[in-house]
Amino acid sequence: MEFANTQKALESFKDTIVRRAKLELGTERPRERRSAKWKRSGKGWKPTNVVVKKKRGRYVASGKLQQSIKGSVSVDPTFTVTIKQEDYGAFVEQGRPPKSKFPPSSKIAGWTKIKRLKPRSFKTNKFIKATPSAVKGMNYVIARSIAHFGIKPFPYMDMALDYAIDKHLPLIEKAIAKDLADGIND
Repeated sequence: MEFANTQKALESFKDTIVRRAKLELGTERPRERRSAKWKRSGKGWKPTNVVVKKKRGRYVASGKLQQSIKGSVSVDPTFTVTIKQEDYGAFVEQGRPPKSKFPPSSKIAGWTKIKRLKPRSFKTNKFIKATPSAVKGMNYVIARSIAHFGIKPFPYMDMALDYAIDKHLPLIEKAIAKDLADGIND
């Protein structure tokens, strides 16, 4: 039995999910930004004077995650819509819990390079020359903050899926019914 109408409806469903997920990632949204003074405590560091600020920003640094979102559809033997993306999309989607382990330093270094962040002096808070040790220190401070405070989840794929289901579910049901009726009549 051919499912041409269902294939077409699922392709439209997949395209809507991909388009909407990319749109959600690229939209500026209010986000929390934390800054803190840190004190040495025993073997580790503890934050003091934590300041939470709201700022608007996109969830995209390089655009690599946005560009990586792709989908495919299969109707034989079962109806399947598959969406693929970069591995780190799961961390954006689910966030990172507070008091977790440090993120990989290589990933933080790549992110700071993309964002063109510059190291600052701890004493004067002025920009300093980007020597390898200063950049490594800046990356450590960012990783420490992520490990301590975590990252709030941004469920962009869930938002895209909810939108696509609301928009396409009736169309998919009609397409399946039409294909089944056509198969019975043949």
